[in-house]
Amino acid sequence: MAMCPNWCRRRLAGPRRAGPTSKPSSYIEFGPQLTNISSATYTRSGTTPIGTYEDEKDVSEEYSGSYLSGVLSFGAKIPLGEDFPIGVLIGIRLQYSFGDLMGVDGYGYSLGSEENPPSSFLYDSHQPTQAVSAGIVIGATYTIK
Repeated sequence: MAMCPNWCRRRLAGPRRAGPTSKPSSYIEFGPQLTNISSATYTRSGTTPIGTYEDEKDVSEEYSGSYLSGVLSFGAKIPLGEDFPIGVLIGIRLQYSFGDLMGVDGYGYSLGSEENPPSSFLYDSHQPTQAVSAGIVIGATYTIK
């Protein structure tokens, strides 16, 4: 769950005009984002010659409770008509976390932390993990006169 109130991001929009505009405008958005991890479940399933299996376990304790990220987003607002107040917002949003996310690998083994290194025979030391994401932003805007 990502939480970032309006005051924690700075939004630059231009050009700005009073009332509806028929010209497209662009925006850039950057700032911090605090993400809280409330729960995490590891699930693995498959089929073998003997039969099928499913392994599911709660791994919430293996993850950091929260992490801070930097966010960069940019795009454009495209009006649907000269005097029509509704427009389309399209853009790209990038995020990179600054802290260690910790967690589990594809086999469900703990990746550990600096204070509590992994106990698995697969890893001899802890290597930090970061959350990285990119997404497409699509929205609708309504211009108030």
